[in-house]
Amino acid sequence: MSEHIGIGADLTFEQWVEHVFDHHDANWHWDIDAPYWNPEVDPQTTLSFLVRLFSSPSFLIEKFTPNQIGVGLNYIVSPSCSDYAFV
Repeated sequence: MSEHIGIGADLTFEQWVEHVFDHHDANWHWDIDAPYWNPEVDPQTTLSFLVRLFSSPSFLIEKFTPNQIGVGLNYIVSPSCSDYAFV
């Protein structure tokens, strides 16, 4: 897949965090209509988002439930869920 679906290419870090973590359904990313931001379209931006997130992740605790954080992290690191691990 070479494009973003339902999400603009000019996504900010804050919007990306919402996209990854702001879900109450643990299987949201399997939905055929789920929005998708392809990390391989702009790998430099993707890498900068990942570095920023993993360098200082404590803000997640203030915004999301433990379950949302777990689902979001799984989405990022599992190649079954997303392509972030390949960037």
